[in-house]
Amino acid sequence: MQTRAKITPFQFYTALFLGRVFSLVAYISNIRTRLSSEETVYETLFMGVLLLITSLPTFFLIKKDSESSIITRASCVSKIFSKALCVIFLIDFYIYAIITSGRFEIFTSSVMFPETNMALVLLALLAVAVYTAVKGIEAIGRSSIVFLIPVLSVFAFVYISLIPDFNTLNFTPMTSDDFSQIFGIGVYSCSRTVEILAISILLPFVRGNKKRGLPIWTLIITATILITNIMLEGVLGEYNKTQLFGMYTLALIAEFEFIERLDALISCVWMLCAVIKLSLTFFICNCLFSELFGKENKLLYHFISAAVIFTGTTIISGSMLDFSNVITSATTIILYLFSACVIPSAVIIAEKVKNGRNGNEKA
Repeated sequence: MQTRAKITPFQFYTALFLGRVFSLVAYISNIRTRLSSEETVYETLFMGVLLLITSLPTFFLIKKDSESSIITRASCVSKIFSKALCVIFLIDFYIYAIITSGRFEIFTSSVMFPETNMALVLLALLAVAVYTAVKGIEAIGRSSIVFLIPVLSVFAFVYISLIPDFNTLNFTPMTSDDFSQIFGIGVYSCSRTVEILAISILLPFVRGNKKRGLPIWTLIITATILITNIMLEGVLGEYNKTQLFGMYTLALIAEFEFIERLDALISCVWMLCAVIKLSLTFFICNCLFSELFGKENKLLYHFISAAVIFTGTTIISGSMLDFSNVITSATTIILYLFSACVIPSAVIIAEKVKNGRNGNEKA
């Protein structure tokens, strides 16, 4: 996977950050078992620890070779091995992209445009994401930096304006029999971070020191989610359990000086992050298809990915029950743990075994 177009580590991790922020902003509050306010804080901290642990295989992979993708390194061990990894990663990114576009469809149909044909809105989103991906990794990197400022500004506006409404009495204490729920939801939250999988695939497209940004990125993600959950619980309290999109509810009640419709701004931020997340997914899937079938039909690969994501989204977003069954399925957790931990570790071990055999043969 050779390339001339490269972006800086800051652009790269910013794109990954915005992708994870989308899952945070579009998080559906009441789709799974609810924790008490205090338990939510502990769950977020546990999620951060788990995120750091599951990123260690990728960190060691980068530490050994930060210029080659995991697919290229796997092909040096076995062509069949690398092809198998391409298929597994394609399945991973398609599932997470369908969940992403499903969140988009549910949000727009329930909050923004309830009377609009959602198929057309979804097609428009996918078209913008494909267009950005076709322009290349540099376009995605530049767009991420441009989008970062309004995203952080809107978050700051919402949180600062809600400080007077923050009440520590909204925090209910945890109970001793809920540790299993904290563990389960922490694992679930960690598995939403599909961006970990993107790092090992996109290494050739990033110049400079990449491994230093990985632990910093995981800490920033954890801090962002922690602050958001604290604000949700401290401002909304028990009311948060009745809301479909907690962040949107916060924006509805927030006012900042002359800006009285922060809900409109949070919706714009949400769509910007969706574009970055999906365009990066299209770009990655195109790279994987190129490894499997060659680089001659890149535009066709984008159309195939768009068709798969559109079809999958249409199927799972037909009802909230279907959508919740997909995103809370243990399959997504297993795929994340397998792809984030087992695969990078297997590549590192396979390289050591092959190098050891080559050394013995030379001796």
